[in-house]
Amino acid sequence: MKTLDEFSLEYVRSEITSLFIHERNTNRFVNIFSVAEMCPSEQPLSKVIENKTELKTYSMLRESLDENRTIYAIRTFTDNPADAILFFRGIENQKRIIQIEGKKHELISLNVLESEPPNEVPVLVSNNSDKANAILDLLPNRPVSIRVCSLFDLQGVTLNSFSAKDKQIIEKFSIEVISVNLLDYEEYMGGVVLCFANSYLREFKESINNEGNKVLLDFRERENKSIIGGKVLIVDERVQGNGFELNIKITETKMVIPIPCSPQELRTIIYSPNGTILEDMKGSFIQGFITNASISGPTRRITHTRKDGVEEEIIVETRNPFNSFPSPPVLSVTQKLRLSEERRMLNKLEKEHVFIYFPGGESSLQHAKTVIRKLLGSANSRCVICDTYLSGDDIIRFATLVSNTDVSIQLLSSQFFLKKNFDGSSISNLTHGEKMSKVLESILYQDRSLRIEAKLLLGSNKSPLHDRFLILDDEVYMLGSSLNEFGSRATTLFRIPDPSRLINQVEDWWQDDKMTIDLNQWLEEERVKVSTEASLNYIQKCFSVLCKVFKKLIHVKG
Repeated sequence: MKTLDEFSLEYVRSEITSLFIHERNTNRFVNIFSVAEMCPSEQPLSKVIENKTELKTYSMLRESLDENRTIYAIRTFTDNPADAILFFRGIENQKRIIQIEGKKHELISLNVLESEPPNEVPVLVSNNSDKANAILDLLPNRPVSIRVCSLFDLQGVTLNSFSAKDKQIIEKFSIEVISVNLLDYEEYMGGVVLCFANSYLREFKESINNEGNKVLLDFRERENKSIIGGKVLIVDERVQGNGFELNIKITETKMVIPIPCSPQELRTIIYSPNGTILEDMKGSFIQGFITNASISGPTRRITHTRKDGVEEEIIVETRNPFNSFPSPPVLSVTQKLRLSEERRMLNKLEKEHVFIYFPGGESSLQHAKTVIRKLLGSANSRCVICDTYLSGDDIIRFATLVSNTDVSIQLLSSQFFLKKNFDGSSISNLTHGEKMSKVLESILYQDRSLRIEAKLLLGSNKSPLHDRFLILDDEVYMLGSSLNEFGSRATTLFRIPDPSRLINQVEDWWQDDKMTIDLNQWLEEERVKVSTEASLNYIQKCFSVLCKVFKKLIHVKG
């Protein structure tokens, strides 16, 4: 594998883009995110970052965070590709040199950055890869694959140094500069990335003929570069395993390669004449085409009045579809195998409680109860049940299923629901909140090993919580409906991939007296309020009676 310095010999210039904070009281320049790119010949210059005023043009963009700090974005261009490597490596103590309006400054990192991959081994990232890769969103868009080395602040020191207000400004600023919200890629906050596109090809096209027996390759070389003498590895990757594999020497910039059969998913790896992998991509070819077409229909215009009183017109250009196949085509073997794989994947997701669909009905209800029982019984340190419509009956049926006596059980319902009458009528004086309190008292009396706290989200007309969640240890499960009818109608359960934000949100709510209140404290305040209102009503009635008596006395005297 070539070193970064050896790679640099194939490039002609560099571009360095940095987002950073300038702290005026300490005169520190703190890195938020930086990209250093080695650029091959013929690659167009990236857009210049500048701010034009009536008096002067500044080669930067900036936004104030507060009276002491300003966020900046700069982009510098040099004729030396090695400058990108020098910036990526930095100098002593995690420092890098940036140039602002002709002056050099030291750009620092708040934490020791860790390399991925280690030892400056660049990863090849394809722009049509089937792997989700966040780095593609953050780097310049190139028509060919790029190699990437990254340095991360894995402890999150940079991210955690910003307040909520700071993050709002950084979000807006990063979208303006690099067209993405940097805070959606938290792992890159404080990081530095080195990248360089395929140095041999400015573009590569691959297609298959109608008969499915030939692959057409079109190599579009860069100036002063030749792909001739390299090779192409073509592999047919099928549901059951690999099909054919062809290793072809590149002899022309346009080639037609005969293949044994029509591929399902074609993996193509291109090697340079010196053996370096330049491209590694996949493409799917579907044999069972369904041609759908349509003709323009009339324009649909619907007028309605919004809640704010403004009249709004919805305009839709309709179309009248017709299908070239009067009946559904027969599935190919490949499509049937793929559907079987998808069904097995769904079954696997259900077994692992990643995603479960409950179709509704009695059997679905029983299945849902079994799943919830198993999940609650698995909690080892924490159980939080968040449900706007959480009731006393739900506590009996679900909170008591937590089998580990060391687990703290937190219940989060809503003022919006708990203030309502228990039986749904206006005759009963018992509210859902009072019913829940009685249920909790009974449960804790019968089993003192249970550690249950109940709070409600404030908001008499609408709860700030819409969805329903189970927080079990460090996992969060989202429920498509409330626990009181979960599974009886069509609904879903799925495990949230990155639950940290939601867990933090619920923890903040639990500690915030302006957002939540203890159930018994709220009931006591409600009783005082009702008693006060009753006393005021009684005094008002007495005053009204006295007024009438006084008027009569005046009338008699008159």
